[in-house]
Amino acid sequence: MDRELAAWVESLQARRLADGTVAGYQSDVRGGLEFCAARGADGLEQIDVAMLRAWLASLRHLSARTVNRRQASAKAFFRWCAEEGLLLVNPAARLRSVKVSRPKTRFLTVGQMASLLAAIDTGQPFRWRDRALVMWFATTGCRISEAFDLELHDLRRDDLSATVVGKGGKPRAVFFTPETGAALGSWLTVREEHLRSRGLPDPGLVFLSRGGRRIDPATWNQTLKRYARIAGVPTWLSTHKLRHSFATALLEHGANLRDVQELLGHASVESTQRYTHVTGGRKREAHRLLPPLG
Repeated sequence: MDRELAAWVESLQARRLADGTVAGYQSDVRGGLEFCAARGADGLEQIDVAMLRAWLASLRHLSARTVNRRQASAKAFFRWCAEEGLLLVNPAARLRSVKVSRPKTRFLTVGQMASLLAAIDTGQPFRWRDRALVMWFATTGCRISEAFDLELHDLRRDDLSATVVGKGGKPRAVFFTPETGAALGSWLTVREEHLRSRGLPDPGLVFLSRGGRRIDPATWNQTLKRYARIAGVPTWLSTHKLRHSFATALLEHGANLRDVQELLGHASVESTQRYTHVTGGRKREAHRLLPPLG
């Protein structure tokens, strides 16, 4: 079964899916295959729907959202196996998703965002990176991977826009405010001096760690929570909550739901509708509705 899994992973990589996405799919499916192997399945043809349901039942200690993600990964794997002729029957075809109750969307108000920015002491030069990052997430709605993979040549400061690569390797345009552009300018000056003074090679990424490498997402979220504590804003804050705050602010100020969908890079408008808890031009005009951060 390892051979079939490896071949499927190669097919995902050929579609230029993000490395993290592929790794997640692979981990999900490997867990299911290991469960089935422990119960006597020596090959894919010995796995049936009952065995897969038993695997999913064993995950009941996890959230419904996590179980559904693992089930979706398994269904994609077995569907591919059937399409490639590795299986005569797809044992995952009859699996049904677990009902998920949608949690309340958390976001920062404009006032809380201003407090968060005030907590970042740019008297220490490298913290211009942190200020620029908070403003970037709050005014572009980018996912964390999209920001940390952003390359210098994809940034258009004179146009206040950039091209990021979203889920499924799909590029999209994002826009940022003049205030964010100014913070970026300060950070890029610090960035150049930091690399030069330490003799570090330039990897071409906009946002870097002190070691001149791609920023570790977990480390960044810890940094963000530290600023949240200093600012006195909720410590449930994460980079993704800044994305929520971006969408919420746009919709509160009258942006069209479809435009916000495109700005966020959602494949379906249903994903964007979670932000309509706050509210009853085209993409750039919609972005201009974003209020100043203070």
